[in-house]
Amino acid sequence: MCEIKRLHPRLECLSFRVRFQDELDELVPVVSAVVSACRELKMSTRFHKLLEIVLMMGNYMNAGSRNQQSYGFELNYLTKLSHTRASDQKTTLLHFLASTVESKYPDVLEFPKDLRNIEEAAKLSEEVVQKQMRVMETTLGKIESELQHHKKDSGDKFHEKMK
Repeated sequence: MCEIKRLHPRLECLSFRVRFQDELDELVPVVSAVVSACRELKMSTRFHKLLEIVLMMGNYMNAGSRNQQSYGFELNYLTKLSHTRASDQKTTLLHFLASTVESKYPDVLEFPKDLRNIEEAAKLSEEVVQKQMRVMETTLGKIESELQHHKKDSGDKFHEKMK
């Protein structure tokens, strides 16, 4: 064993090769759920209409200010709809939006039906997925480097086993 060049890095590479398919099988459904959810958000005309209504209300409220006739808004603004209150201090912009959509655009209320994969995708942690992908990318880089170190030595089957 002590005659094997770079034994520890080779063992790490072989270990990753054995685990690779399991790690990939774990990662593919996660990425697939996020991609599907993004596609659903992009394709949902009802969700787009809801965002259009929010933008229209925001533009109406901002008339006469520097923010009048905005072309868009950041999505985190949606979480603030319940913080904007009417003069009675009871009704929020979220309440007003809900009643407006309910009375004038009832079909828009069905937008959750367009977003079947959102719930599953929302459970995922972006940081965890990115970390898993970075680890895999780093390890693949190490394998490439290790393969460069061992340019098909005679009798060395490392290249063959890593294919």
